[in-house]
Amino acid sequence: MKKFMIIACSVLIACFVWGIDLTNDSGKQVGIDTGTEEVEDASEPESIGINKNSESAVRYNSGRQNRSVRNYPEGRRYTTNHVWVQPEGDYCWVGITDYLQERLGDIVYVSVDEVGDEFVKGDVFATIESISEVYDLFIPLSGTILGVNNVLEDSPGMLNSNAHEYPIIMLKPDDSLEFEELLPANEYSIYIDNW
Repeated sequence: MKKFMIIACSVLIACFVWGIDLTNDSGKQVGIDTGTEEVEDASEPESIGINKNSESAVRYNSGRQNRSVRNYPEGRRYTTNHVWVQPEGDYCWVGITDYLQERLGDIVYVSVDEVGDEFVKGDVFATIESISEVYDLFIPLSGTILGVNNVLEDSPGMLNSNAHEYPIIMLKPDDSLEFEELLPANEYSIYIDNW
């Protein structure tokens, strides 16, 4: 079993590094559970992928020893609880920042509420367990969960490889103005520097 897990993780990392698209025959990204079999509306999202080729990103280096330089993509917004939000039309992707995954250490379990659940900004929508602690994630915007990244159910450690590449949920926000209240990439980077 251990050998299988090592091979599976190696394949997933190689796909990420080489930009291989993990889609099924219908063109949908493997691993997203939206609670429905078919997409009736063309405006619905077709994948959970995040643009890896974004040219605008804030470079982050806290000055701590042995800490890697991080990218905090522009166009996203961030919370002081280390959650990112990327809008995409009428919905948005929500995930954790690289800073949080590093702070938590090896992530071993991700528990997310159900598709269709409604939240008010600040409610707990997921819990992440690492080898050292359990961390509640607070929803950054009021809204309804449209999809859950079920790949994280079997491979929660993928968040450690690149937290900005793997959203946890797809959210339909109730109020787009709440997005503007969140921190842009440069302000989040400053917040982390002063943490």
